Amino acid sequence: MTFEEVKHKIVTGGTPETLEEVCDDIGVLTRGISGVEQSIALRLYDSYVLHGRHGWAGWAMETFGYYSDKATFYRRCGVGEILWRLRAAETVLFRKHLGTDISKLEALLPFMARQVGKPRPGFGALVNFLKLRWKDAWSREQVRDEVDRAIHPDKCAEDSPVQLAFDFDALTPQDEEKIVAFIEEKRLSPGQAGLLVMNGSRITAAALPYMTAHPEEFDAEDIPYLEEMRARLEDAARDIASLIAVKSQEVARQ
Repeated sequence: MTFEEVKHKIVTGGTPETLEEVCDDIGVLTRGISGVEQSIALRLYDSYVLHGRHGWAGWAMETFGYYSDKATFYRRCGVGEILWRLRAAETVLFRKHLGTDISKLEALLPFMARQVGKPRPGFGALVNFLKLRWKDAWSREQVRDEVDRAIHPDKCAEDSPVQLAFDFDALTPQDEEKIVAFIEEKRLSPGQAGLLVMNGSRITAAALPYMTAHPEEFDAEDIPYLEEMRARLEDAARDIASLIAVKSQEVARQ
């Protein structure tokens, strides 16, 4: 296969079934020019899954000889896992970051690393970071600093997550004015406001199926309430679409 064919197979989610296929693909990729390191990282993770953890790094060094130390193989395999998960669950982010410099991708690895005595932040935290905080203009050092702030917010009081000052009960109607006052009082950043919106959308996505599965539980008096709910969601969708359009135009002009 040509470099372009192997790259296309990787981008579209083609998964090797054998270690021999991994070796063939990496052999082709090492002769390429653009997007080589990211694609190799994906195939290294595929080889890790197929081979198994025990003895993998030694086998990879002997088989590929592309890097000179086991630590690099493990880091690139970690990047491959991140890209693999993005490809499976967040296609837009995957296509975007398949072109991100490999050193910046390595700076994201702490999200997936286990911390002694603490649960690792995990893939969900990584996705939130990429969606709400990531800036393409960041240097590798800036990515490292921002990742550290995201994972260890207690290190910097200014970046500590703001705790809700109002009582929040998911099963009690919320006063919109209090929420607005909270946002203004705490001077939430756009990213923090985005987290509120994201969490609200996840609550909606999780609860809505249980609601719509039982129309018999609602009557005519509930229609205005349902109409208001729909209108708010439609307004939110339009506002988000407008934001996407603005950012897309900015990207197109770059």
